[in-house]
Amino acid sequence: MQNINFIYEELSYKLIGALYDVYNNLGPGLKEKTYKDALVMAFKKIQISFQREWCVNISYSGIIIGKRFFDFFIDEKIVLEIKIGNYYAPQHMKQTNDYLRIAKLKLAILAYFGSDRVRIKRLVNLY
Repeated sequence: MQNINFIYEELSYKLIGALYDVYNNLGPGLKEKTYKDALVMAFKKIQISFQREWCVNISYSGIIIGKRFFDFFIDEKIVLEIKIGNYYAPQHMKQTNDYLRIAKLKLAILAYFGSDRVRIKRLVNLY
């Protein structure tokens, strides 16, 4: 059996644990903002360093031509995007992959708070 090494394994597991904790406590059917607010509390409780609504500038020839806002930037390593729904939407995966590329980061976690559980997708940028 092949040994697979995950990027930021320990931090990822801690982060995913916080996502499940929030969902298990709040349940389904809430607004995206409510889950994000709860995640702020969960991250503080387990001492995960984060920035909410983290802004990255897009530049061309040294001139800022746009901005992107990530839901969370975890420990200056992982982009975390929160969505509501039961299925991974292609546009959300593309959006999150674009965030990784723009910020030149290695890992994003896309989390969907659905009607029956939280779904988690790890997206890796191999730049």
